[in-house]
Amino acid sequence: MNRKDRLVVALLIFAIVFVFFYSQTDKAITGLVVDYETANVERVIDGDTIVANGKSVRLLGINTPERGEVYYEEAKEFLGNATFGKEVRLYFTKEKKDKYGRTLAYIFLGSENINKELIEEGYANYYFPTGKDKYYDDFKEAWQICLNKELNLCQKSEFSDCIKINYFNNKKGGVIIENICDTDINLDGWTIKSEGRKYFKIKNKNINSNERLQIYHEENIFSEKRDSVFIKEEYNKIVSWLEG
Repeated sequence: MNRKDRLVVALLIFAIVFVFFYSQTDKAITGLVVDYETANVERVIDGDTIVANGKSVRLLGINTPERGEVYYEEAKEFLGNATFGKEVRLYFTKEKKDKYGRTLAYIFLGSENINKELIEEGYANYYFPTGKDKYYDDFKEAWQICLNKELNLCQKSEFSDCIKINYFNNKKGGVIIENICDTDINLDGWTIKSEGRKYFKIKNKNINSNERLQIYHEENIFSEKRDSVFIKEEYNKIVSWLEG
């Protein structure tokens, strides 16, 4: 084999290696991706569920308001404007179905992660009940950006400088909050919420100035694998939150 032939072989090997590693890197960028497909969005069910290629698809890593809750319609409208009638890419992880039989996916339109955009625009909180994946840090950062901008679900309560979550145990459901201000605060009607759908309302409780208050509910609303806690006051504004 002459020098020219060796050069051709070397270039061919380089090209094969490059294509292989590019393919693997592209999958890694999407975050623990097992597979993906191109799909046409035929219907928007709510803020975190669509119908694409004839199947129901639940968006991974987020939770949007349920019907009748504040910002339900706005979240659905945002997702519809972003995806309805468009060709998107559905990226799947190892967990391909939820308990309702819906396909689980991250939705991309071009380079935009629509799931993440819903958080950043204040139409969803991040939601990883079975454990963190590569997108967790990005989604948590999107939530913080939303809080900084005080958009929609991320609007801060006037009590956010006073009430802090001092302790949170997702396995037992215990939450300890602290009032660091000089005034007593009535907590009646406030909500303790998990990352998912579950929540309960606080009834007939006050927290005195500089007091710590332990709050439990008869049912643990949190996922025992991992969760976060969100406290909202009666006008649905964020008081405090803490990752479990």
